[in-house]
Amino acid sequence: MTARSAETYFQLCGIYRESVGAPRQGTIPAYYAVRYAVTLKQCLHKQMAMRQKGFTLIELITVIIILGILSAIALPKFIDLTNEALDAAVQGVAGSLSSGSAINYGAFVANSGKAGVQRLNAANVCTVGNLGPLMTGGTVTQLVPNTNNVTYSIAAAPTGNCSAGGAGGTVVSCVVNATKGSVSRSATASVVCTG
Repeated sequence: MTARSAETYFQLCGIYRESVGAPRQGTIPAYYAVRYAVTLKQCLHKQMAMRQKGFTLIELITVIIILGILSAIALPKFIDLTNEALDAAVQGVAGSLSSGSAINYGAFVANSGKAGVQRLNAANVCTVGNLGPLMTGGTVTQLVPNTNNVTYSIAAAPTGNCSAGGAGGTVVSCVVNATKGSVSRSATASVVCTG
């Protein structure tokens, strides 16, 4: 870079020869040329920093508005999924209970004395005590283990009467309830009587 072009850049930055100690006229000695170069580098760096201003207020406001609109649209979708998930969970438990009772009936017909076969021949088979053992993880006091703060139970009605003579193979309906907080959902399970 020539001394003249350097001076032009300095003038753009508002720095003159005198500020670096160089003589006012004539060629610039090598010592001052080095000081010029360092000062010029600082000046150019300052000019580049001034050009990088960031986002304008309008751009920031526009982005905030767009994010607000997107969240207003997407948020209700996530809120509604809790109820839909509870519906699906209780339907899954009712389906498992129906399958378990059908397998239990098949095992009972094949060998009624086999260990683990549940005899469903009471006046009210729709109880946790009768249906709990048919479920994996279920017991006579709990239908299925409570997960994610969801409690499963069997409704009091309908009773599902399997006590009549020749009731083996008869299908009765039992209602499975699922409760999470203040939300409650139910589904119907088809239970096969063993007789």
